Amino acid sequence: MTAMAPVPAGLRRPPNGGTPARRAIVRWAWRLFRREWRQHLLVLALIAVAVAATVLGAGIAVNTPPPQDAAFGGAQYAVTLPGSDPRLTADVASVTSYFAADRRRRCRPRRREGAGSAPRRLCSSWRSSGCWSRG
Repeated sequence: MTAMAPVPAGLRRPPNGGTPARRAIVRWAWRLFRREWRQHLLVLALIAVAVAATVLGAGIAVNTPPPQDAAFGGAQYAVTLPGSDPRLTADVASVTSYFAADRRRRCRPRRREGAGSAPRRLCSSWRSSGCWSRG
């Protein structure tokens, strides 16, 4: 049987290089930092500006009130009809006839000749974009 004498603690080295390797890496990193500190500062400033702009934009987006016409758009009326109403068809016809009459009241056509055989009438009101009609 062979016996080995224990190695004294001062002579044992860690397998990864230990203190001399760590010191060399720290010196290299410090030298690199001294040479390129302007680039590091520039990247840090750009990141700070990007984060500040994102936070500011998110704050503005959250706190901006919705426009007044967000619910109905530019509509002047809102019609709500229950789907279970037995007279739904009659209600729809009534609403349609009301708005058709309202459109006729608002839309005073002026004559304009179109490319087709029948003359076209164009609304004088700029609001009613769907007022083209034949006749």
